[in-house]
Amino acid sequence: MWDWSKMLPEIIHMISLRIDNPFDLIHFRSVCSWWRAFSLPTFRPIPSLRCPLPPDVGGCGDDCHIVRSRVYLINSFSCDPPQFCLFKLQEKENGDLAQQTFFCRTTSSEWGRSYPIMELAQEHFACYTCWSDLFDSGSPFNGEEQIGFMRLDAENKAFMILGKLSFQGLAMYSSFEERWTEIETAPGPFLEVITSFNGDFYAIDLAGVTKVVKPTLEVNSFQRSRPCDKTRKRWLVKSEDKLLLVEMCTNNRDEYY
Repeated sequence: MWDWSKMLPEIIHMISLRIDNPFDLIHFRSVCSWWRAFSLPTFRPIPSLRCPLPPDVGGCGDDCHIVRSRVYLINSFSCDPPQFCLFKLQEKENGDLAQQTFFCRTTSSEWGRSYPIMELAQEHFACYTCWSDLFDSGSPFNGEEQIGFMRLDAENKAFMILGKLSFQGLAMYSSFEERWTEIETAPGPFLEVITSFNGDFYAIDLAGVTKVVKPTLEVNSFQRSRPCDKTRKRWLVKSEDKLLLVEMCTNNRDEYY
C-alpha cells in the first residue's frame, strides 16, 4: 500500500496552493509532520482585485480593492445545553486571517471537542482610503464596506461589483469598462447584506426591503424581511438552487458580539 506520508514535497506544496478554504488547509497540514513541513504555513496570499473609485467621490483614494470573508457556524446539539459559535474569517492580501466572533455560547471545558464546522456564507468587502477635512487635519482613514461580487470567469479577471461605498445610492462597477455606474442617485437606507446569485445581485437594507439588481442596471424591490428589534444580523445563504435568508435574533444586544 502506498505510504501517503512519503509524497514528494513538490506535490504537497502544489496541492496546498490549490486549497480554497482555510479550514481545509488546517486539516491538510494536520495529516502528518511531513505534509505540514512542505505545505503553506498560512492561507495563500490572494492577489487583490482592484475597483478604483472616481476621484470626485467622497474624498476616497484610488486604492479600492476587494477582500473576501467566510462566515462559519460551529455547533453540537448533542451537548446539554447545546454549544455553538458563529464567527467570521477575513482573508487578507498577505494570506493572514482576521477573526471576528459574532456569537458564542459554550464553556471552555467543552470547547476542546471536535465539533462540526459549517460554512454559512461568503461576504466580499471593498477596502479603500478616505480623507477627512474635519478640523483641517486631512488625516486619512481606512474605509471598509460590504459589496456584492459577481465573478464572470474562472480566473477572477472579469467581474462586477454592486455597492454604495461613497456614492449617494447604489452603484455598479464593471471590470470590462473599468468604471462605476450610479444606479440610484438618491440616498437610501444602509445595506445590511448583499450578494450575487444566478446572475443577479440581491441586497437587503435595514428596513427589510430586498432589492434585485440585474447587470443591465434594472432594479426591482420587494419586502421579504420584517424589521425586528431582536434581529442582530442577516445573511443571504446559497443552498443548491435556492437563496435563503438567515436571520440571527437575540433577546438583547448583550448576547451579540
